[in-house]
Amino acid sequence: MSESEINLIKPAPDFESIKRRADEINPQNIADELLDWLDANVENYIDNSKTIFRIYFPKEELVDIPHMLRLHELYAESKSENKEDSEVEAQCLNYLHAVVTQAKECMKKSRVKIEKLFRRLIFYYEMKLAHDQAGMRTVEFEYDGTVSIVIFDYEPYSVDIEVKRGYATGDGPVQGQEIIEKKTLPEGYALEFKLVYWPATASTGVIF
Repeated sequence: MSESEINLIKPAPDFESIKRRADEINPQNIADELLDWLDANVENYIDNSKTIFRIYFPKEELVDIPHMLRLHELYAESKSENKEDSEVEAQCLNYLHAVVTQAKECMKKSRVKIEKLFRRLIFYYEMKLAHDQAGMRTVEFEYDGTVSIVIFDYEPYSVDIEVKRGYATGDGPVQGQEIIEKKTLPEGYALEFKLVYWPATASTGVIF
């Protein structure tokens, strides 16, 4: 192996260095930043035909989420191309995964921000229009509920996935599956949350 080839080899991850810098990242700061981002960007992902939302955060989406970006950079530093480093790589990744898990728990406990996010989201579900026999009355519903954080984790490697659906001949049973989409999920964070709500009160009004 030439000297130039040796210089191109990424050094082994330094667990103590990565651990020290990971300890400087407060999981609560990650939780606060992410909930604030969800609040500020509701219009970019809202779809009031569903209540479960999945959002991916590759590196390029982390510009305005600095603590998540710092942790992302530690993930990148933890990976090695040398199989001999697999043990220390796993040690680093597991330590960083624990920080992400703590951030998820912090999000669940952030009642004020969760309530604020719920109110931002539920706005798009609240107005329900109904016409009675007179033809001009409306009903406006208000809802109570919450936002449930289902998944928050980090995938250190890109993943190729296939979306499939079953097919059948005529009215017979499903005979197989066909691939309808192939895509690559990039390295980065994955978040899944659910909007849970129920009617609280109802008031009537008149359209003029």
